Amino acid sequence: MRNLKDVLAVVAIIVFTALMPRLFPADMHNVIFAVFIVLVVIFQMCSFSGRSKLSWKRFYTSSFNILTTKNTLKLDFEFDQKTLFEKAKEVLITNGYKNLIIDESRKLILVKERISFKSWGENIYVTILGKDNGNSELVYESVAFQIYTWGKNEDNGTKFLANMEESFII
Repeated sequence: MRNLKDVLAVVAIIVFTALMPRLFPADMHNVIFAVFIVLVVIFQMCSFSGRSKLSWKRFYTSSFNILTTKNTLKLDFEFDQKTLFEKAKEVLITNGYKNLIIDESRKLILVKERISFKSWGENIYVTILGKDNGNSELVYESVAFQIYTWGKNEDNGTKFLANMEESFII
């Protein structure tokens, strides 16, 4: 287990499973299980419906959203916000991401990673924040649509930041 959220999720499942026979009659167990599965499926469908919208970023990156795994990396650059934003778009395209969803005013980029054997999909948010001294900070946020990841979102983030640093080397 990587963090407290993962441990709490496993503990909650074990406690609920242990208490279910005491809380509910035996003939209700299948109904309760079916209702739980239906609620999880509805929640996941709602989650996936807003995947392409930048306005859903707060929902996906919220610490209260226990059905997603988040990864945040930050890196400071000695470039202005506009230059770094253009370079981030360029590096994302170079990394193979085709359909970038861009908000120029907020300097925010959304990339959707496809479903694979390691992940149920992933949203990648790249935000460029300006600093007082003319420098900028790049914030890379990865949201995987599952409770536990196999390191795919961390690998994507590390690769992206390494490519960003390399892109400025002449």
